[in-house]
Amino acid sequence: MVLALGLPQVIVIGVVVPLYATEGQEECPSNPLRAWLVVQGLFCVCMVLLACAPLCGDTTLRQPVAAASGWVQWGALAWLCIGIWWTIFQRGSCASAAPVTHALTLAVLAYNLMFYALPCLGFLCFIPLIIFCLPVALRLVASVEPAPESVSEDVLSSLEVTRYAEGLCPKEDAACVICLDEYAPGQDIRFLNCPARHHYHRDCIDAWLRTNNTCPVCREPAAAQPPAP
Repeated sequence: MVLALGLPQVIVIGVVVPLYATEGQEECPSNPLRAWLVVQGLFCVCMVLLACAPLCGDTTLRQPVAAASGWVQWGALAWLCIGIWWTIFQRGSCASAAPVTHALTLAVLAYNLMFYALPCLGFLCFIPLIIFCLPVALRLVASVEPAPESVSEDVLSSLEVTRYAEGLCPKEDAACVICLDEYAPGQDIRFLNCPARHHYHRDCIDAWLRTNNTCPVCREPAAAQPPAP
């Protein structure tokens, strides 16, 4: 990745800058763009050499090379910002006096910006893909998963139903955990055959058991053999 960033710049800068070394010197003797290109080329040479250093097989160089690569890349990024500032705000007459140098600077800047911005652009393009494709993927997974078994009407009718009255169950437990309402006298309460004998409003638990076959609280089979008294 570093070679793809640095090597093309080394070749282009090394060829073009010497060929046009005298371009615009009379009209713009203090042209900073040429100096920027030279330093940028040196940064690229350092990045290429550091990227090739591990190929020598000396493992002792791995840590210092990694540290040096980090400093060089941060320096190259700062120098890139300086080049952008010079190109946009300090071009003056140098842009017309040295068009090749100016065009090369713009090309190098564009190449670097594209290289650094490409991962960000890829991530931004991936966000809409997640937003639009994730619901479809979830639907597909849900369609593949087997639907939960329900309790048949015959088994449902065999489960105990009791009309609620004071003292039927402890006061702190006299509520349906599905609708969260307390039991009122005269309401039908259904007891399940789970080990804890959990109970609910008849209408609440019947709706649940038509799509599930387990107790909502303990997840034990709702229609198992009733526990021994």
